[in-house]
Amino acid sequence: MFRDAKVGEQVWDVLRGWGKVYEIEGASTWPIKVEFERGCSDCESYTYEGMMSTDDQYPALFWDEIVIKAPEKPVRLTERTFEGWANLYYAEEPKFHPTQLNAAQAAADNVLGTFPVRVIFSQVPEGFDFSEVGEVRDLNEIA
Repeated sequence: MFRDAKVGEQVWDVLRGWGKVYEIEGASTWPIKVEFERGCSDCESYTYEGMMSTDDQYPALFWDEIVIKAPEKPVRLTERTFEGWANLYYAEEPKFHPTQLNAAQAAADNVLGTFPVRVIFSQVPEGFDFSEVGEVRDLNEIA
């Protein structure tokens, strides 16, 4: 990639930005010597492939600026599961209750007749916590 580099050419490093090739030492493991715009105290050596180390997987040095745009944090599904209780009501959305006692009390208070059903949610999005659901809630609201 940099076998035909010449002293004085502009190059770009992903960490340091723009620099200028100030020396090419052909027999060295890191023959390409670059001085960056901040002065000679900020100099670095690279392989002909643009790598700072022979262990690097990817190059750090390029002929032109590389623009890297970080992606938004993805919503990851996890293998976490949450358990709770739901009461099934006639002609209404099912209601979530964090405990069986809450569900049983709600069932006793409901004149339409209902009973608690244990529900298990799997592959819940990262960061979602059913412990924050302190009141009776529609299942569709929290799913």
